[in-house]
Amino acid sequence: MKKIICPLIACIYIVLICTSCANQKNQYYEKSNIVMDTTVTLSASGENSKEAVEESLKKLDEINEMASPSINTSDVYEINSSSGKNYVKVHPEILKMIETSIRYSKLSDGATYSC
Repeated sequence: MKKIICPLIACIYIVLICTSCANQKNQYYEKSNIVMDTTVTLSASGENSKEAVEESLKKLDEINEMASPSINTSDVYEINSSSGKNYVKVHPEILKMIETSIRYSKLSDGATYSC
């Protein structure tokens, strides 16, 4: 009986370990947050899914802090407040956003989109 139970327990143990490892590699993580006045839901699968989602949400928050027209410490708020009065030094990411916006405005001939 012991000869059968020990290998059986060993097999079950190995299966549990393998299943546990497989589950780690296939982890699914999802999180929602409100960023830029919009509900954003990010999800990822894999070994580092939680870290990927959390880091992405952190980056979105950083962009919001720089680009929000309603946060009085943001570059965009400063641009709007200084419009026609002063030059404003902005973060390179904001400059890139503005340049990209101008490019797409020209490509679309100024078309707008509304929901």
